[in-house]
Amino acid sequence: MSDTDGRAQPAEELLVTDERLKKAEEFIEEEEGAVSRFQGWLDRATTGLLVVMSLFHLYAAVEIVPAQVLRPVHVGFVLLLVYLLFPVIPRFRNRLMWWDVVCAVLGVASIVYLLAGGDDIWDRNVVPTPLDVFFGVAFVLLVIEACRR
Repeated sequence: MSDTDGRAQPAEELLVTDERLKKAEEFIEEEEGAVSRFQGWLDRATTGLLVVMSLFHLYAAVEIVPAQVLRPVHVGFVLLLVYLLFPVIPRFRNRLMWWDVVCAVLGVASIVYLLAGGDDIWDRNVVPTPLDVFFGVAFVLLVIEACRR
């Protein structure tokens, strides 16, 4: 390899050392936040969710999926994964806390409520039911918290 001025760099400088790897991981954590790295069944479940999300998006790229379905499903997957992978504070890294599970389930429930409501949700947007208001407010708060994480 050559340097910016055309000189060849020694092979030792091109190797990834443990120190450089640790520094890169610290930089990534600083930029992206603390990410949980689970072990065992939780790791496999999270990987499975990521694969299912990827397959859904690949399907949406090939077939026509209505925007009223595609967008909520995408946000539902993202909410679920954010609450599973990003702890509320770095101290809780690599542990799935009960409040993360509650937030993930409430986020998915909000999306299921929206999708199951069908056209009735769109028809009553001027006079929402108390359940509409509950899920709407919960959804907005969950998205704000997910962005913070």
